[in-house]
Amino acid sequence: MFNDTMRVIKETRKELFHSNPIKDRKKIVDACERILNGLQFHLGDYDHDVGIAQYVRVPATVAGAQRHVIPAR
Repeated sequence: MFNDTMRVIKETRKELFHSNPIKDRKKIVDACERILNGLQFHLGDYDHDVGIAQYVRVPATVAGAQRHVIPAR
């Protein structure tokens, strides 16, 4: 069961890495919930904590130059 669960997570990670959409979101959520449950975490509590987390951006220190030809947009 663990190998099957980890395979689902690994395949989903691969899809995300290649910028592909997740085909069956319920399947990956169920897999993550099983892993978190085994680690004594509750998915709802974990999701809540991630949802209220605030990301603080680190400002760039290198000045923009003409050689920076590929914008990040």
